[in-house]
Amino acid sequence: MQCMKAMMILTLLIAAVYFDLKTDKVPNELIVLGYLIGALTQIHAPPDVRQFIVSVVWPIALLYPLFLIRGLGAGDIKLFSVLSVFYSPAILMQIMIFSLFIGAAVCFCNWIVCQFVTRTITKSYIHYTVCILFSFLFQFIWEAMA
Repeated sequence: MQCMKAMMILTLLIAAVYFDLKTDKVPNELIVLGYLIGALTQIHAPPDVRQFIVSVVWPIALLYPLFLIRGLGAGDIKLFSVLSVFYSPAILMQIMIFSLFIGAAVCFCNWIVCQFVTRTITKSYIHYTVCILFSFLFQFIWEAMA
């Protein structure tokens, strides 16, 4: 069951990365599909609407300040919200932290290239969905090795 859940999440994340790279947006339809799949995977347990709502809302509330300062996009935050339906808060926090490290590494490499290779100053941003995808893969491998 864990492998099936991981494959569903991986498919959602790859679709999110595709749309983010292509259109700079993660479609809301994909987010709703993620919520539906997450709710259906919990069907073996009695449905707890309050728990579902809390798991959807807490990543949004936590990351909203980063959205306000343009640190994260709305699609990235909604993607974390979808992941929270599948995973516990502790695991989601690990995924968030891994993705922050990956994003920082990408930004640092971009800065190095701009400073020392091209010698130009550019305002660029990263497609953070890629960082989320790689942090999910890292978390999955981490769990598999444990």
